[in-house]
Amino acid sequence: MYTRLFDSFEMPAPDPERWQEQLRDFARSVRQRLLSHRDMARISMGHVPFTAELLPHVEALLAVFRTAGLPDRIAAEAGDLISTYVDGFVLEEGMWQDRAAQQSGDDPSMARPDWREMADEMQKYFASLPAADFPHLRALAGLMVTDSSDERFDIGLEIILRGLASYLPDPEARANPGDRRAPDAT
Repeated sequence: MYTRLFDSFEMPAPDPERWQEQLRDFARSVRQRLLSHRDMARISMGHVPFTAELLPHVEALLAVFRTAGLPDRIAAEAGDLISTYVDGFVLEEGMWQDRAAQQSGDDPSMARPDWREMADEMQKYFASLPAADFPHLRALAGLMVTDSSDERFDIGLEIILRGLASYLPDPEARANPGDRRAPDAT
């Protein structure tokens, strides 16, 4: 069942000028596929993608990293990092959906958490903490939880992509020219 989830999935030909965009599209597409089938994120986290059907997808993802110019060690880890991020994020979304279903009595597949209500509740809680003990939680309370799961996903993905870009050997080749000099990845 998990393998069939990716039957029609195709990675584009690696493009070193668009590698971050290609990875954004990849991550968003995988997230949508996992969200469309209940418990697929949980299955994905326990599934090793080394089957004849899934290996071509792993190969295509690695090609994007290497064509972009990432050092081999970073390219080797990056696919797992992004996959784990997507799986974990979708797993969390499913847990919030289950919680919403328990509270409302709805079918879990039909329940939708009220993200704005949850964000407001968490922001108020963080803002109410004692300033002397939690100055950072209080200062960032309004930014730590947003009202959109899509926005949270995209921000997390952007953090990962910018981190990967810092490993590119040529600062001019980075998508974000304001980044610092890349640390040595070897």
